[in-house]
Formats: sequence, C-alpha cells, structure tokens
Amino acid sequence: MIPDSNHLRLTIRNVGDFTVMIKDLKPGTPVLLEGPFGTFTPVKDPQAKYLMIAGGVGITPIRSIIQQVAPNHELTLIYSNRSPDNVIFREELNGLSKLHNFPIYYFYTPDVKSVQPIGPNDNVGRLDEKKLRELVPDIEKRHIYVCGPIPMTQFLVKIVKHDLRIKGEQIHYEKFAL
Repeated sequence: MIPDSNHLRLTIRNVGDFTVMIKDLKPGTPVLLEGPFGTFTPVKDPQAKYLMIAGGVGITPIRSIIQQVAPNHELTLIYSNRSPDNVIFREELNGLSKLHNFPIYYFYTPDVKSVQPIGPNDNVGRLDEKKLRELVPDIEKRHIYVCGPIPMTQFLVKIVKHDLRIKGEQIHYEKFAL
C-alpha cells in the first residue's frame, strides 16, 4: 500500500523498550505523529531512471519510492544488510521486482565471513565504485537515492559525487540513525 491521505504505513524496528511494545497497541489507539520532514521524494521527471541503494532499515523510504516510480520508470535496487537474515521485505521486494521487471542486488557485509549468498544476485562484501559501475553501467544517467546508516550513506554519496562524478542534482539521500 502506498501511503495517501487515508492510509499510513509504519515500519518499526525493535530496538528498545518502547518499540518492543508497539505490537501490543490495539487498532484505534490514538497516536500523535509528526512529519514527514525532508524532501526524500521521487523527482518529477517522466523520463527519469533510478538507482535505489538501501542499507538495513533504510529500505523503508526506498520501498515507498519504488512503489511510486516502478510502474513507469526504469530502476535498479541495491540492498545491503549484515546477513540474509537481516533483510526486511524480501518477499515484497522480490514481488515488486517481478511485477515491474527491475533487478535487485543484495549485499551482505558481515562481521564474520561465514555468510553464504542465498540467491543469484547476492553478494558478500561492501558496495564500491567498481561494483556500482558493473551493476549499473548507465549510472551517470540515473537519479540515485541512498538511505541507510550514516557511515554507509556518507561513503556512497562520496563515491557517486567524487569518484563517479555524478551531478549533485541527481543525488538524493536520507540518513538513518538511532
């Protein structure tokens, strides 16, 4: 479901005392919401091509943008996690990929090297300039959306700006931090 004036979709990661209790809220419980804040939204260009890069729970706004642009735009998704077990929305993302015919490349950056890829588009290791050029040969023609942990976001924005020389107006990013 794409959020609209009547629907809101929440993705909450269980990271503490409060978030563990969210599952116990009953339908109809009043809540107070703020936002949205920022401008992490799709560009208004009918010819736009997209590269979406997400890390961990940073997939949540990326997924929303994918739902908006996938029916009418070319896109590629790169999704990085520590292990296959940390991937959220795998079935939903794979379903969107099949429905709208776009590739997904999963990356796993484990603390230990015992992680085994589970699919043909799975990679173990960090995303870098070489891998970006290999997976997205026309990267300079795309709007690039990055959302994830601050160190990952800073690293990838630096690569696309300085190493790949992508124009600033093509780079969109949101930093997720706890």
